[in-house]
Amino acid sequence: MSKKAAATPAPETAPAKSKRTPLLLVALASAALAGGAGAAGAWLWQKPAPSGEAAPQAKAREKPVNAKAERKAPPQFVNLDLFTVNLHEEGGERYLQVGIVLQAVDQTAVDEVKQHMPVIRSRLLLLLSSKSADELLTVDGKQKLSSEILDQVRGPLAAKAPGKGLEGVLFSSFVIQ
Repeated sequence: MSKKAAATPAPETAPAKSKRTPLLLVALASAALAGGAGAAGAWLWQKPAPSGEAAPQAKAREKPVNAKAERKAPPQFVNLDLFTVNLHEEGGERYLQVGIVLQAVDQTAVDEVKQHMPVIRSRLLLLLSSKSADELLTVDGKQKLSSEILDQVRGPLAAKAPGKGLEGVLFSSFVIQ
């Protein structure tokens, strides 16, 4: 009897192993097929036309619509430290914790923001603490706050290049408690 008991568990574990193996093989084969198809498509897309004339898609890629767009540098981002402020509330205490990222057009603008950081942080703390939770809970309220932050940040930078250098304000976190 002990020989049968010892032999019985072995066949039970073997089918479970074999059920996973075909599924794994199918998954790997489909991933390899998809990768191969993607590589072949990329190779064919970039291959020049056999005749002496370039394909219309290739011409469109070669000729920029706007010459300035081609020369435009990628945007630079400046992460500001988290801001935690008491919100302006009647009858209760509410807090706002917000992470702000400034989008600048180039490294010169980033350097200007860093140079004026104490003034910028002070202006933003005053702006954020003047808001109520009801104002900031809606999408419109957050968009309005974003434009107000941009105005406050551009203030100290206006002497160098008014309105230039900063393109936008992004929120990396936004918590009202």
